[in-house]
Amino acid sequence: AHLEFHVGSVDEQEDQRGMAHMIEHVCFLGSERRITLQSGGLGMTSNACTDFNHTVYHISMDSQHMSRGLEALADIGFTPAFRAERVEKERAAVLSEAQMVNDCTYRLQTQIIGAVHSDNRIHTRFPIGLEAQIAKWSVEQLRSFHRKWYVPENATLYIIGDVDEEGVRAE
Repeated sequence: AHLEFHVGSVDEQEDQRGMAHMIEHVCFLGSERRITLQSGGLGMTSNACTDFNHTVYHISMDSQHMSRGLEALADIGFTPAFRAERVEKERAAVLSEAQMVNDCTYRLQTQIIGAVHSDNRIHTRFPIGLEAQIAKWSVEQLRSFHRKWYVPENATLYIIGDVDEEGVRAE
């Protein structure tokens, strides 16, 4: 199952560069329900990613665990815990990730994208963001971004696999 929010780095304001990616980390890794499911011996795997236009959370599971997996996705996307200690832990992870990707290949890619997309915002809104901004956002700024974009009207749920469509809709 994939839960896609139609928000990515091109939707960020000038002082929010990288915030969609930071929110992804805080929501995904800060979800107690996701952590419990993965450690509960149910064979579930999960991941998340942010690009220019989307933020996607996904869980792979046996169809017998569909209800629990969908509950975890709802928890991840709609009711994350923005605890200060979790935000700081994820801030450190995102800053570390930003340093790791900043190699010759990444810089070349940014130049190519800049040349191809010079007429729009894409070339100034790489998902990884700007380290100086990432380092200073408050918990409330992150919550505000989440409240704006992480709403049902801005999300699409995809369920793929051996499932009963009627049964899933009923849940």
